[in-house]
Amino acid sequence: MIAKLGVDDYLAQVGQWSDLIAFLVDELPKPPVRDANEKAGNWRFAKDRCSAEECIPVMNGPCGTLSGYAWEEKVDLGGRIHGSDTRRQPTDHEILSGKFDPNIGLDDVEAISARVEVS
Repeated sequence: MIAKLGVDDYLAQVGQWSDLIAFLVDELPKPPVRDANEKAGNWRFAKDRCSAEECIPVMNGPCGTLSGYAWEEKVDLGGRIHGSDTRRQPTDHEILSGKFDPNIGLDDVEAISARVEVS
């Protein structure tokens, strides 16, 4: 069995040019739907919230190239983000205007904390 069948391999071992033409299609298939969070090294809680998973690259494409990503269970412990807090001092403009400025950058933040429930 041939691991990767290119046009030259097909013509040399399988069929003729006229046979190959029969496999032509007008459009490429739609790409698979991909989760935007699928990046090697990302973590998430499994759907059942009972374990933590890491996104790992799957290298089973041609010549060992990247063919996609898979979520692999790494820790038999799950949970959820229960809440988070961000603390900062008001800016001079907020003090004078009495209005909250939603466009504050991270440089102005004093502390960020998260509460996690673990199961």
